[in-house]
This record gives sequence, C-alpha cells and structure tokens, in this order.
Amino acid sequence: MGLMVWPDIDLEVVSPGRPDLPRALDIVRRLMLEAGVGKLNIVDERQITKLDIPRGIYIGPDVMHGDITWQVDIWIINRDEASKRHQFVNGIAAMLNNANRSTILQFKQIIAASDKYHRGISSVDIYNAVLDQGVTDMAGFEAYLQQTGRTL
Repeated sequence: MGLMVWPDIDLEVVSPGRPDLPRALDIVRRLMLEAGVGKLNIVDERQITKLDIPRGIYIGPDVMHGDITWQVDIWIINRDEASKRHQFVNGIAAMLNNANRSTILQFKQIIAASDKYHRGISSVDIYNAVLDQGVTDMAGFEAYLQQTGRTL
C-alpha cells in the first residue's frame, strides 16, 4: 500500500482452529536456535478484546539484514481473524489516494520518532484519523487523540 516508513514486516500464520501456544513456542525456539534471532517478544493475545489487536499469538523478532534491524510482526491467528484483518487492509487500500497517503506517511514519520508509537498510538489510529475522520494535519491528529484521552 506504500505506507511503510520504518523497517517492519507483518506476517500472518493462519491456524485452522484456535492458535496453539505450544506450536507458537516451537516457532520461537526455531527462530532463536536455528535462525539466530537474539531478541523477540511473544504475547498471548487470544483473550484480548482491543479493536486494533487481533485475537491470537504475537511473535515479534528483531531480524538483522545487513546493518538494518527489521521488526517482524508474526501473528498466529484463526481464519476468522485473518478474514477481519484482510477486510481491514482492503478497506484502507480502497480509500487511499495521493493526498491521504502523504498525510499518513507524514504522521507515521513524526510518531515513529516519538516514544508513543506502539505505546498508546498505533498505525490503526493514524488510518482511522485520516481516512475515517478526515484529519489532514498534526493539530487535527492531536485533537483526535485527545478525544480518547491520549496525547502525542
């Protein structure tokens, strides 16, 4: 979609049923022992009800490629969650134009330099503000955040 401003890759592993923690731990073991990943996060989000977080198991390894550290977001989710995520991404893609893409990228660059990204402000917030609420500048984004009790 042309919305990336930092080295980040999102992957989905679609499980036929409820994501299985022992299988997720096997992936973690392989990443660390066989692929040489030295740092990663794993979070069991199967019971979470936050709108912008899928129900599943998150594995977030940092992967070196050359001299760049890539954040890889691996979500182990069921088919229903995968369908919801695909609908969400397709909805974003359908609403993008040059102007709002530029605004989203500008906001992401500013927020990526802040310590708030992934700690209270996510890309989903930016997409909602720009695409759903018509926000076009940082003052508008800050007002959008204030409506939910957050600041930049």
